[in-house]
Amino acid sequence: MLFGVGLGLLASILFNTSYLVQHKALDGGPSIDATHPLRSLGELFRAPAWLWGGLVGLIGMAIYILALDYAPLSLVQAFLAGGLILTVPLAMFISNHKPTPREVLGAGLMAAALVLFAFGTKADGPENAFDAHGLALLVGGALLLTMVLAAVGLRQKYVEAIGLAAGLLYGASDAMFNALVGIAHSGLKALLESPWTWICAVTALGAFYLLQKAFKDGNTKPVVVIALMTAATNLTAIGAGLLVFHDPLGTNAFWSTIHLAAFGLVAYAGWLLASAQAVIEEGRA
Repeated sequence: MLFGVGLGLLASILFNTSYLVQHKALDGGPSIDATHPLRSLGELFRAPAWLWGGLVGLIGMAIYILALDYAPLSLVQAFLAGGLILTVPLAMFISNHKPTPREVLGAGLMAAALVLFAFGTKADGPENAFDAHGLALLVGGALLLTMVLAAVGLRQKYVEAIGLAAGLLYGASDAMFNALVGIAHSGLKALLESPWTWICAVTALGAFYLLQKAFKDGNTKPVVVIALMTAATNLTAIGAGLLVFHDPLGTNAFWSTIHLAAFGLVAYAGWLLASAQAVIEEGRA
């Protein structure tokens, strides 16, 4: 399990690096047009810096999927969010940014939450077993809410709604990735025949497009967009781990309560650290 959460932290570093590079590549670069997705994709693939960022993100995704084979989804997602602690020193390094009380509090709460997970946690690895009806309900609800948010955001250029929609889809994709890790144990054929493979692919592509659109249009509101996207992803994925995959909360009722509170701290700390993320996004180094 320690190996799994360690991989989660490593994936977090790679994901955040990928977001930074791709956001920078979109600043004055390729256009993202909702009415011409293929043309927009072609422009992205002709931008070398954006492609480099995408490669880093793909490596991060591969490590994230590997982590799910060693630790429960809810715990991996918590440590994936825990990598946001690094945004405070990175902001200081990139833009000579002095940490605000909000960011110091966020980093402290995130660190405290991760320390709490080190105690009273069952050492068994994940079974990746899931409630198919529960997963269908979660994914269906996320897709329905995403369509509403995306329609409003794209029509009215409301980037907060686009960022929230991207986060919901990423969280739903993470839940399906966890299911596919278990299905993959039965072989490649089972993976290819599973409808979750193709639903996950479509969902991940939708999340990818919305994220790029939010990055392109959200230059004036980076803090809010990043905060909403991160919060939606973490809450959806952690919720799926607890409710759909029945991840164990703790070794007894006391630690279950502590860990439930720690998951709440992770979500809140991620929100507080959004300002440091935005400083990194806007940095010119």
